[in-house]
This record gives sequence, C-alpha cells and structure tokens, in this order.
Amino acid sequence: MRLNLTNRVLVGATECNLMKAKTVLRSITTAGFVFLSIGFSLGVFQSPANAKDLCERAGICASPPERPTKSSIVKRLSGNFRGTGGQQEAIIHDLGRNRIQILVDGVVWFDSGDGEFNFSSTRGRCLTGLFSGSGRTDITCLYDYGNSNVGFVVFTSNGRGFSLNPWWTSGAGNMNPDMIGEIVAGDFARTGATGLRFSYKYPENTGYITMASNGSSFKVQKIDR
Repeated sequence: MRLNLTNRVLVGATECNLMKAKTVLRSITTAGFVFLSIGFSLGVFQSPANAKDLCERAGICASPPERPTKSSIVKRLSGNFRGTGGQQEAIIHDLGRNRIQILVDGVVWFDSGDGEFNFSSTRGRCLTGLFSGSGRTDITCLYDYGNSNVGFVVFTSNGRGFSLNPWWTSGAGNMNPDMIGEIVAGDFARTGATGLRFSYKYPENTGYITMASNGSSFKVQKIDR
C-alpha cells in the first residue's frame, strides 16, 4: 500500500484525510499498527475496524477511492505519450464526484482527485498534439466554466505522467461553447508546438479562430470572420 504522508493514508477500506485534521502519521509496523496524533492521542489502530471507528469519530474519513472500470471509460486517445517512439493508448475514466483518471497502457498517469475535474464540462472534446513542443504527445480538452467562459486545459506529458494546467480562457461573457465547431490541432504558427483552430458561429456569420502554442499556453493568433 502506497502512503502519501502529507495527505492521506488508507487504513483497511477507509481513507483518512490526515491533513484535514492536522494529523501526523507516526509509524506503520509490519503488524499493521497505525499511530496517529490528532492534537492529542486518539489511541492505537489495531485493526481496520478500529481504524474506521476512530477515524469517523475524528471526522477525517472519506469514502474509499474508486477504481476505473470499462463502464467508466469516456475517451480513448493515442499518441507517443512516453516520447520514446511508437503509439500508446491513453484512456480517460470519469469516476464520478468530479474526478477523472487517465491511464496510459493500463498505468495511472493522472488522478484529479475528488471535486477537481468535471469531465462533462469538456463535452468530450479532447484531442492530442505536441502542445508543449517537447516531442511527447500531450492532451488538451475544451472546458466550459459556465457564464459563457470557455477555456482549454492541457495535460502535459513528462514521459511518465501528466500535469494539468489551464492554457487559455475566453473570460466570462465572451464565448458560448454551443457555438464552437470542429476543433483541429496543428502547428499553424510553425513554432514547433501544436496549436488549435476551430470554427465559431457568430450572430452574423461563422468565423475561424487560430491559436498558437508557446509551450505553456495558447494565444489567439488570428481570427477570420
């Protein structure tokens, strides 16, 4: 069992949020004893049942993490995510509770955590490209923040995992996601990094917006109306 000493520890089937209770993990022995200090000593967890009871009384327990299944798959993408050549498959899982995981060839490369990423806000509009210009395939998704504020977020690959960052937002009141047409990835600015181009339906006509990548963000390069 892998433990994140600064945040959470799994005790049996119970996930205890240590940081929330300002708890310090003291030690875990081969016998499975877990010693916690929560401002004052709560005692020794000698079994998963004991651990669950004491965790709940301290108010630091959450539901156990979900595991991805075939039914949680919402997007399949392929690319050279490792940067070593060849093609790998990236699968995005929507685990509910505004949480996603991305697996590359069956290995978890990204986990947003609960409440951090609403896949429905992407409308399933995710695509791949060399957005960072590193030679490794990254993933970008449209993201609807609501209030006519649309953005693009990028999952940047380091060859072993993804980091998530917002790369562009339209600002509130500036873009209706329903008016965005097909999104295409390409090095339109000839910078060596993949940018984006998409159609947008204005009240009077349909235009095309081209975005260039500088390796860490998208910038609007051209608007054809």
